[in-house]
Amino acid sequence: MVPVLVLFRKVEPFLWSEIVLAKMANQLGKPLGADANTTDQARLSFARVLVEIDVSQPLKEEIVMNTP
Repeated sequence: MVPVLVLFRKVEPFLWSEIVLAKMANQLGKPLGADANTTDQARLSFARVLVEIDVSQPLKEEIVMNTP
């Protein structure tokens, strides 16, 4: 397991919460936390989350979130 800073682009504003970002990160591995700009919502063009990823498995290039 390796900690990796993951960049999520095109996150819709209504999805910008700690819970939703953690669910997104959970699809890749174990969420460890977000950077200050993400938690402060200072830069809404992308979110950065530190995720512990099993690098012995193929890396996902994309995740899909079903929204209402």
